[in-house]
Amino acid sequence: MTKENHIEQNFIAKLQELNHVNLGDAEFARLLGIPSLSKKTIEKIKTYIPKPKEQQKIANFLSSIDELITSQSKKVETLKEHKKALMQQLFPSKELQE
Repeated sequence: MTKENHIEQNFIAKLQELNHVNLGDAEFARLLGIPSLSKKTIEKIKTYIPKPKEQQKIANFLSSIDELITSQSKKVETLKEHKKALMQQLFPSKELQE
């Protein structure tokens, strides 16, 4: 593979993650009888593959977004637990009152 055709591994990993997310949609469309592209048709489509430096930037950007989503999800879970504790203090169960 020549240098200009080089594909960064992180870039490929992020593309695979995106494809994994979209697989459910494709399966849903198939079950509904919505037409899709065949493998032969897809193989004929010319695609743009960014240069390695741009691939790395894209992969890094997507990784940082993944980290942000994970961080925010943890914050949401912590807040839900805090809310639950506050609700239990405000409205104690009858079992605890006896």
